[in-house]
Amino acid sequence: MSNDIARHAPMGIFAMDRDFRILFWNPAVAFITGIPSEKTVNCLLFDIFPPLTATDLCRLYKNPGPLKQIDLCLESGELFPETSRPEQNRYYTLKASVILDHDRVEGSVVMMEDTTDKVLSENALKESERRLSTLMNNLPGMAYRARNDDQWTLEYVSKGSTEIVGYDSSDLQGNPLNKFSERVHADDQKKIWGKIHSAVTAKKTFELFYRLRTTRGEYKWVWEQGTGVFDDDGKMVALEGYVNDFTAQKVTELDLRRENERLRSSIKDRYRFGDMIGKSEAMQAVYEMILKAAATDTNVIIYGESGTGKELVARAVHQLSERRDNPFVTLNCGAVSETLLESEFFGHAKGAFTGADRDKRGYIEAANGGTLFLDEIGEISLKLQIQLLRVLDKKEFQPVGSTRTKKSDIRIVAATNRNLKTQVQQGRIRQDFFYRIHVLSIHLPRLADRKEDIPLLVDFFLDQYRQKGISGDIPASVKDLFLTYDWPGNVRELQNAVMRYLTMKRIDFMDQEMSVPETSISPSECDDLTSLKNMMHRYEKQILLQILGKHHWNRTQVARLLGIDRKTLFTKIKNHQLTPFQ
Repeated sequence: MSNDIARHAPMGIFAMDRDFRILFWNPAVAFITGIPSEKTVNCLLFDIFPPLTATDLCRLYKNPGPLKQIDLCLESGELFPETSRPEQNRYYTLKASVILDHDRVEGSVVMMEDTTDKVLSENALKESERRLSTLMNNLPGMAYRARNDDQWTLEYVSKGSTEIVGYDSSDLQGNPLNKFSERVHADDQKKIWGKIHSAVTAKKTFELFYRLRTTRGEYKWVWEQGTGVFDDDGKMVALEGYVNDFTAQKVTELDLRRENERLRSSIKDRYRFGDMIGKSEAMQAVYEMILKAAATDTNVIIYGESGTGKELVARAVHQLSERRDNPFVTLNCGAVSETLLESEFFGHAKGAFTGADRDKRGYIEAANGGTLFLDEIGEISLKLQIQLLRVLDKKEFQPVGSTRTKKSDIRIVAATNRNLKTQVQQGRIRQDFFYRIHVLSIHLPRLADRKEDIPLLVDFFLDQYRQKGISGDIPASVKDLFLTYDWPGNVRELQNAVMRYLTMKRIDFMDQEMSVPETSISPSECDDLTSLKNMMHRYEKQILLQILGKHHWNRTQVARLLGIDRKTLFTKIKNHQLTPFQ
C-alpha cells in the first residue's frame, strides 16, 4: 500500500539503505532526474549523484542526533555528474529523513523536488531588493518603511538617516517610529501627524515641511513625502516615505520673506531710516542697498566722503541682519599706528612685546558672532591684508606672540573715502583682498548732491538738541542760506553748523564767517502784535540774545556795551527767561 502511494506521488521519492544503496525510485524522481528506475537498481546514491558525498546528507547518517531530518537545496552542479547535467542550471530541494532502529540508522527516505522556478523567483526578488536598497542608500535623504502595528515599527531605514538625523540606519530599524518623530520640533508635532492622518485616510500622498533636531542638538528644516501602503482588502499595512534636508532652500525662502517684510515696513517712513535722514532719490537707493545687505551675510564695502554717515549705514546693516543680537565693533584703521594695528586686530599674548603684561583680546575676537566695522580700510598695510585674508577665508586667526589658533565668526563691513580700484592698480591694495571685501558695495551721496534733504536734516538735529535741553530754532533766512552752500564736510558739517548757530548765533562756512541777518519785525508780524509795549518787549529780547551770543555770554562786557549796569542786565535776562542755548 505504502509503495503504491509513493509510486504514484507527484513528488519525487526514493529510498536507500544504511549503505546508501537505492531501494526505491518512483516515476516522479525518474522524470526529474531523467534516470529511469531500472538503472538505479542496486546502485549507490553516489554512483548517481557523486557530488552528494560532500553534503550534510552523509554526515546525517554518521551522527543523526536529535534532527533526524535535513533539507538541501542544490544546484545542478552540486547534484549531477558533469556528463549528465541539464543544459540549463536548475535547482533541486531534497528532504531526507533517516530511518532509525533503536538509534541505529537503517536507511533513509528522500523527497526530491525541482524548485528551479521558486529559487529563481526568490533570487530575482533578492536582487531586486538589493538594487532597491543600493538605490535608497545612495539617495541624499532618508527612505523608510514603518509597519502598521501598535508602535509603527520601522522595518526599513536607508543609510541616509545618518546625514538627516545623526542615527545609523541600524539604530532605527526595528525600533518604533517615535524614536525618529520625537526629534520633530514641538511646534510642528501636532501639525504633521494631522496631515499624515488626513492623507492616509483619503489614500493620498502627504507632503510635510518641519524642523528636526539632530543628535548633535541642532535644528534643520526637512521635507518629507510619503504614502500609506494598503493590502487587497484596503487595510493599511505600512507607511512609506522619504525625508530630505531642506535647510538651504528654507533659509533662502526666509531671507527673501524677511527682506520683503523690511521693504514693506520701511515704505511707511522712508524719509528716515534708523538715524539716517533723507527722502531724496539718492538716499532711497541707499536704503534699498542696506536692506539687501542686511538680508545676506556677505561682506560689505561702503564708499563715501568724510561726514556722509558711513558708520550709520554700517550700524543699520548690522541691526537689520541676523547678527543684530551680537556685538557691533568699530575700528578706525587710519587712527591707529601701523605698529599697533596688528595687536588691535588680533590681540596679543602676554610677553608678546615690551609692555604686554597680560593677554589682550583683539577686535576680531571681540566681534565674534557679530559685525566688525573697519573704517578707512584703505589705510591698512599689505602685510595686514594678508593676515586678514585668513580671517575672511577660514574665520580663524592667531594673536600676536601666540601659536594658538582661535576661531571668530565675524562679518566685515568696511568703509572708505578712497577709490579702492585705483589703490589696487597702484599696488596699495591686494587684488585678492579687494575681492573678499568688495562683495556688496553701498555708495553714499555727498550732501551737495541731495540738498533737498537739508531742511529735513536741520529739523532732525534741532529735535535731537531739544531732547538734550538745548532749545532754539533756525530762521527761514538761515535755512535758505544753508541751501546755497555746498557742504564739503557733508552732513557732519551741517550738524556742527546747526549747533553753532543755536549757541553762538553765527554761521561759519569752513574759512568764512557769515553774520546772522539783522533782527527786524515785518509789517505782517506787526499786525499780530497787540501793543507797542509787546513789540518793544520782543525786540529787546532778540537784541539781548544776539549780543549775548556774539560775546559768548560775557555779561560784564555786554552790560558795558549796552550802557547799563550788570544788575539791570541780569534782571532783563531773568525777565526774558534767556539761556545760552536758546
